[in-house]
Amino acid sequence: MADRAHVDVTGAVSDDQGPRKSGSFDHRHQRSIVDQREVPTDTPSFAQALHNVFRESPDVIMVGEVRDLETMQLVLSLAETGHLILATLHTHDATHSISRMVDVFPAEILTDQPSGRIYDALYAAGARPAGLYAQTSMRIEKGYCAMGHELDTDVTPLEAGLDFAVAWGTDFIGREALLRRRDKGIGSRVATILLDDTQAVPLGSEPVYASDMPGGRIVGKTTSAAFGYRIGKPVALAFLDAAIGEGDLVEIDIARHMWTGRVTLQPAFDPTGARMRAVPGARS
Repeated sequence: MADRAHVDVTGAVSDDQGPRKSGSFDHRHQRSIVDQREVPTDTPSFAQALHNVFRESPDVIMVGEVRDLETMQLVLSLAETGHLILATLHTHDATHSISRMVDVFPAEILTDQPSGRIYDALYAAGARPAGLYAQTSMRIEKGYCAMGHELDTDVTPLEAGLDFAVAWGTDFIGREALLRRRDKGIGSRVATILLDDTQAVPLGSEPVYASDMPGGRIVGKTTSAAFGYRIGKPVALAFLDAAIGEGDLVEIDIARHMWTGRVTLQPAFDPTGARMRAVPGARS
């Protein structure tokens, strides 16, 4: 990334890195002037290098790895001044990177030091707070399946309602078995259950009973559940017997209390998809 910057951009690039390892990269002057420093050969620490880098008026600053509080504070301060900072963190993804940036700060300075600055930067870039469980709740309202809940290696696209996405005209591993399953008919499928009682708190993996049988009989189980704030009621996704259809009443056993729900084979929110297609005047 640093090499691409000084190939494509005219300016100054500062590269501060840790002790050399096998395969370390040497940046050479191209369209930019590159100042490459190594800890501890050229500078005693990342923090000291970053303190001194302002005097060189760089356009891009490359930090090998952010390991400590002082370096993190300096990196954030430099980013706020408009410099492009390239740095590395030992994390899995962008979400964990943000958490790592916040967690490196002690609790006594966490409230007004990094969290507010990171929030302001994300807000300015267009991010908006949506709530801790909003992603799951909104997914369930739309009937979207998730790996580990509705999807796993034992579930085919037929049961998950994803057969529309199968390229039946192509040859793929398992095609013949899937065609046989389609011709035979599926025994269960993913459906949405809407609970009218707002006091119900489904969590997932609860047994679902048919309401039209004396004593009831198990016809499936919930796979994901949440309170749907856009529809104003609890909502769950469940694998149900294929015989259970649109509008049928079922009961969900939540901690041995039976809660009545109604089955729908459509998403609970925006069933036609008009909202997500940004159709003017669309109403859910």
